[in-house]
Amino acid sequence: MIEKRNKMMREPVKITKTAIQTLKKKYGYTDRQIRTDHVIRVNIQNQNLDIAIFSNDDDKFPKVIGEIKIGDFVFPFAEYQLEKYMNNSNAKYGFLTNGVDWINY
Repeated sequence: MIEKRNKMMREPVKITKTAIQTLKKKYGYTDRQIRTDHVIRVNIQNQNLDIAIFSNDDDKFPKVIGEIKIGDFVFPFAEYQLEKYMNNSNAKYGFLTNGVDWINY
């Protein structure tokens, strides 16, 4: 069990797939609403959101953003990063996941 958990936490692609499955199954989002590596502007730099969820296909701003973390969450940096991205993208909700743990904000 521990070996499986450690392996899962080191594979970002697998964590992203797991997160997308959770978003679809548990929260009812569709493939058309979920985008990965969505770019937003933070200060004068472009930043890639790991996962962005939109209400409609033509929305400019996501309503939910998610950050994928590898391994255990490094607080408070992970929360700071998520909050900064939420503020700059106008998202109302966010989440952190490492493929095993899931924290909603």
